[in-house]
Amino acid sequence: RTYFSNSSIAYSINHKPRFLKMLKKPPIIKLTALEVSERLRNLNTTGEWRLTTFNQVQAIEREMVLKDFESTWAFLTKIAMRAHLMGHHPTLRTTYRNVSVLLQSHDVGGLSAKDFKLANKINSYLADSRTNDV
Repeated sequence: RTYFSNSSIAYSINHKPRFLKMLKKPPIIKLTALEVSERLRNLNTTGEWRLTTFNQVQAIEREMVLKDFESTWAFLTKIAMRAHLMGHHPTLRTTYRNVSVLLQSHDVGGLSAKDFKLANKINSYLADSRTNDV
């Protein structure tokens, strides 16, 4: 079924818009140890993100404590929506106010620029949520 249509774009429940099919995504490339080290240094202001291994694959992880349960779920929703738009699948763990985010690129068996891009977004979401907590 077509829900919206004009001369060049048709939106369908089962298909991506035609113009999106024409766009090619750049390949995901595994970062070298030096690139990971440099990006981690740029990402961290006080060592919030740490290098770890999950399922024998290199990853970055950050643990956070938010104001309350509602703030935690609002924060997780932002992460989920951003990750969905990026085509990324972070590992999220939560208990009441505590959140743990683990990022790795399964496609390359390690870390990619995509992980650090999402980590930067998560940092900004966290800063916003703490700024809005009064």
